[in-house]
Amino acid sequence: MIKNILMTSLATFTLLMSGCGGDSEGESVLAVEQMLDKGDFSGVIATLDSKSTKSDDDYLALGAAYMGKAGFSLTDVVNALVVAGDVQNGDTFAAFTKAMTSQNNSLTSYEDLDKAGYYYSQVVPVNCVAKAGSTKLSSSEQDVCLYIGLVLTSQASNTISLLSSDISKFGSNKGVDTKLKASACAMQYSVNKNSVDSECTVVPESSVTFTESRKTYERANIVVNGDSYDFLFRNGAAALTVGYCPLDDFSKRQSEEAFGYLPCPISETANAEDVTAAGVLSDTLNEGLDLVQNLAPSEMQGDVDEFKCDVLGGNFDGKYCSKDGEITKEVVINYLNKNN
Repeated sequence: MIKNILMTSLATFTLLMSGCGGDSEGESVLAVEQMLDKGDFSGVIATLDSKSTKSDDDYLALGAAYMGKAGFSLTDVVNALVVAGDVQNGDTFAAFTKAMTSQNNSLTSYEDLDKAGYYYSQVVPVNCVAKAGSTKLSSSEQDVCLYIGLVLTSQASNTISLLSSDISKFGSNKGVDTKLKASACAMQYSVNKNSVDSECTVVPESSVTFTESRKTYERANIVVNGDSYDFLFRNGAAALTVGYCPLDDFSKRQSEEAFGYLPCPISETANAEDVTAAGVLSDTLNEGLDLVQNLAPSEMQGDVDEFKCDVLGGNFDGKYCSKDGEITKEVVINYLNKNN
């Protein structure tokens, strides 16, 4: 399975080297490839991100660079899939999440993965999700659409790690991760304030407004087993936050809480789309797993089918799942609680 995926990667990077119109252009592409090989992801981004007109080669290189900056590579994702697929009598997607979050996640990893997916998507002129499995996709388009699926699936696992404090407990029956429990309760509080898990105590706080984005958030403190966590809500939904920052300066985002700092929302500008925890998980799991299911090599199909079955809460018999359908926000909440 790894060999097949890596051969796909080589095919795409052959595309990266193709179309070199002249010596200077060829040298530029070679320099970018060498930076990628050395892990100089910031160098690739500095070289290509500001170009006013980008080629498919540039988009592919930027996708790989932003994925690398997030702490991942396509090989990492495939290896994590293999590790998870070998799990016996356990939740395979939870195993994948733990394998992925053992990488070096950073404060920018979510946004970096978002950019990786964006740049890969610039190479394909179609909606990958709508066309997945279609004979209308060329071989190279199928490769890139598979990459997008792997990025989205990585983003889902990364999001779960952002919502937790000890990912090693996820799906392992090693005790409750109180932050993850509080996160699930925050999402449930968004859906129905009267159906929050009894293990959680929700204490509403005063609303807050971030100066740069001019966005106002409702705020609540959620207590689980004596541990207390702050959550932000906008338009009734629990916001996805990364790190902590003061209300007047997103550039001071940091990993540790400090006096006067609050959970820091990903949306930093007034016109930025609100990013919600349940929404991200629902969207990335549905789109990512569907793409991988349809476009991955046949050896991978059973593993990915089982991943989705686990999230849906069904039983997988090696070929079929007892449940089918979309991964809704309610399904996500149930899945997090089941594995914690």
